[in-house]
Amino acid sequence: MIRAPRPDEIRLLPQIENAADRRYVQAGLPRVVDMPPATIASLEQGRRDGRLWVATSPLNRPVGFALMKRRAGTAWLDQLSVLDRWQGRGFAEMTRSDWPRALRVLFMAENSHGHPPWRRTIMSRDV
Repeated sequence: MIRAPRPDEIRLLPQIENAADRRYVQAGLPRVVDMPPATIASLEQGRRDGRLWVATSPLNRPVGFALMKRRAGTAWLDQLSVLDRWQGRGFAEMTRSDWPRALRVLFMAENSHGHPPWRRTIMSRDV
């Protein structure tokens, strides 16, 4: 499930980020591990502003989080961290025929530059 975090869960998120970042060492990007995790203050502000979400285990414990930032009217995903054990469990995988136009254009551009195709996993929930 993806939901807004409770205030008492904020302190867990830097630990999740640090654990998730260890995967970058295996990918040859050790510099990522040297970067400081998101601060408690920035995570708490994201929670209060409705820009922070947690992915939870079946026991409703945070196993990942996403932090969105906004600047000059533009929003972007600033941080996405998921514990290793829980990675790759998207709710659904899109087929190319389901891709929105923007994603098809991105794929064609990547492909024309020799980039390998990558899996598109989507997460959704009923609202």
